[in-house]
Amino acid sequence: MATPSAKMRLQQLFEAYDTSGDGTLSKEEMTVVFEQLGIKGSNYMFKKLDGNKDGKVQVHEFISWLFQKDPKCSLSDDVTDGNGSVWATLTNTNSNVKKKFYFEFTNCENVDFSEGKTVSVVLEPGEQKKIKLLSVTGQPYRYSHEIACRSEYTGMEDASSPLRTIPTPSRILNSPMMGEAPKDIKRSIQQMCG
Repeated sequence: MATPSAKMRLQQLFEAYDTSGDGTLSKEEMTVVFEQLGIKGSNYMFKKLDGNKDGKVQVHEFISWLFQKDPKCSLSDDVTDGNGSVWATLTNTNSNVKKKFYFEFTNCENVDFSEGKTVSVVLEPGEQKKIKLLSVTGQPYRYSHEIACRSEYTGMEDASSPLRTIPTPSRILNSPMMGEAPKDIKRSIQQMCG
């Protein structure tokens, strides 16, 4: 997380782009920020930053977006001769908030689900858990799935925000993280802030 002096520098940067002086960044003001950072899709990104959907980005929304930690999910299997299991190792990298991971399976062949085709798992802050997602019952087997994550308890600001899709390795649908600043942009801003 940013140091107090880095947060102050980010606050000053935020204020420099607040040309209206109202203490928030409008869609037009954020478009200038996105253009200068080389971020495409400013409409989409603005919607992700505007957590409470009031049409403006407050400084806490902006700083949180830059320094959020991504939840982690990795898959493994122990399938031999058409029998075995597929496992997920989930990590809540947030140290303050419970995270709820959602799995939804589609296009499945020769697999069984002990929990059904839709699974949700809640992890405490900092917790890591390995769970069995499905059993393979024959050859060939296949499945597609999507994984998403959000805070388990959402405030008024977050109640209408969409789930964040988590990218995961092969045999599944890879989706980019939703609502994230590109990693190289985040890295350069974090380096700038010490």
